[in-house]
Amino acid sequence: MRSIPVFLCLLIMIGCTNMNNDEKPIDNEETNSDIVNEEPIIDVRFDIYETELLEYEYNNEYVNGPYFGEGYVYKVDPTLLVIEMVNYSSTSVEIKIDYEITTYRNEIEFGIDKTDIVDYRPQVDAVFEGSKRVSLEVGEGVDEVVFSVETFPYISVSINEIMINGRLYEHSIESYDYENDEFDLLEDNDHLLKMLGVV
Repeated sequence: MRSIPVFLCLLIMIGCTNMNNDEKPIDNEETNSDIVNEEPIIDVRFDIYETELLEYEYNNEYVNGPYFGEGYVYKVDPTLLVIEMVNYSSTSVEIKIDYEITTYRNEIEFGIDKTDIVDYRPQVDAVFEGSKRVSLEVGEGVDEVVFSVETFPYISVSINEIMINGRLYEHSIESYDYENDEFDLLEDNDHLLKMLGVV
């Protein structure tokens, strides 16, 4: 009768040994799977800036020509608004970026006549939506011209959505505001009238 308990104890010990041996390959398999499926860190930097480097090849698809007249600046500003994208990731990326451009003209309050400027303030002129698609290798960057300033006194550029490799990318870019800096250098009332497109 004593042989039965000993035999059962041996079966239990063997069963426990098999269970331990079976668990190790499962743990290793999960670990290997995690390594294989680990996604690369996506680090793409974005910036918006102004440039007057006219060697950029671009097609201003929103403005056929400069606007002249009341509310617009009297001369064309050659400034271009550019979105810069640089890929600091460890893998190549496909980027789709949706942005919005708001142009402004000046609303003018006149006094006794059109040479008497009481006040002026920017007013929304038009809103344009645009999109860019680019492919960037590791360490590669690109500058995409999104708008030419022309004769608008104020322009705002904001990024609505960024998709990287088909996934929504959380970004912290705030809108970029352009203002014709000649408004800070006004010499006299005649100069102001030109900047407001009155004469």
